[in-house]
Amino acid sequence: MLSAHAPPTTLLYTRVEDVNITVISNSQLMRDGIALLLAQHLRIQLVGSYSDQDSILIEPPNPKRHVVLLDGVLGPRIFYWIRYWHTRITPALVIVLDVQEDANTILACIEAGAGGYTLRGACVEEVARVVCSVLMGNASCSPEIAGHLFARLAARQDNLQTTAQIQKKIPLTVRERDVLRLVALGRSNREIADALFIEVRTVKHHIHNMLEKMALRRRGEAVRVATESGWLDEMGSDPAPNQQIRR
Repeated sequence: MLSAHAPPTTLLYTRVEDVNITVISNSQLMRDGIALLLAQHLRIQLVGSYSDQDSILIEPPNPKRHVVLLDGVLGPRIFYWIRYWHTRITPALVIVLDVQEDANTILACIEAGAGGYTLRGACVEEVARVVCSVLMGNASCSPEIAGHLFARLAARQDNLQTTAQIQKKIPLTVRERDVLRLVALGRSNREIADALFIEVRTVKHHIHNMLEKMALRRRGEAVRVATESGWLDEMGSDPAPNQQIRR
């Protein structure tokens, strides 16, 4: 491993143990320079340096106290790398650098597994502070982003409660579930009728009753609720598996 120690007198975070750093950026300057700059504030070991184009044929090192610095300029590929490191047997701590000040982008990074981020124009001392923060198990985000996260969590909880209430209070009949599962598979009314040996008008009747019970207006909304509630998983195999469905 390449050591990037700075003289002890220059370290701002002397109580922080050695930090293992991996840098992923398409900028050679970023990959070469970030570790040397961080060494002015932290005791670090550079264990990896990759461009997005690098083909990693062998699993890269992932030591303890491992922080991966992702260049925010990578665009959508950020999310691939966040998930890659976040899903290791021992997940690495991921920080996205130089992110555009956009709440949706930042929230998407956090939801993918990033532990922290820095905005465009951040200085190296701010990067060092974020590294220390995530190492101590703290979320590193602005009050504005924290507010957005709380709002999203609240909305998801409301959706889960609503779905659970629908599942408990408004159970569908066996035939309505058969119809709903085929709707989820993208079948047309005619294809559903053929698969279940019923008339098209009967399919429409089942869909109407199903939506009315669930207090929904569109079949796509019914599929979403059924998916979130686990109904589709409980419905088993395709109804009338031996019936050829016309395409």
